[in-house]
Amino acid sequence: MDKFRITTRQKYDTHQDEDTVVVEGRIAYRNNTTYITYKESNTNTTIKIRDEEVIVKSIGEVQSDWKFKLNDYQTGISNTAYGKLSFNNLTSQMKYIDGHLCLSYAVFMEDEKISDNDYEIKKI
Repeated sequence: MDKFRITTRQKYDTHQDEDTVVVEGRIAYRNNTTYITYKESNTNTTIKIRDEEVIVKSIGEVQSDWKFKLNDYQTGISNTAYGKLSFNNLTSQMKYIDGHLCLSYAVFMEDEKISDNDYEIKKI
């Protein structure tokens, strides 16, 4: 098992949030695709990285399915305490090098921007 540091940042109009956790996980390679899998609390997450696309899928206590493509609107779904919600994202940065993924994206709900976000996972 490898160790990964995951940092998430959300910037809203009124405040910002940042969270960092260290988890154990694995990196696998298959058919020109990189997979990073890890478990955090009661949730299993798989990150699928290929060409110019990243898919982040979580199953468990938290359930979500997000797709990221550079400079392209994508729809993501998250199950929250308020039920299943659909979001759109617009990715402005997407970079992966040897176990280090960085994403920067804006999140929209009903065509209104709700936050700017950074997601970073790095093998340590």
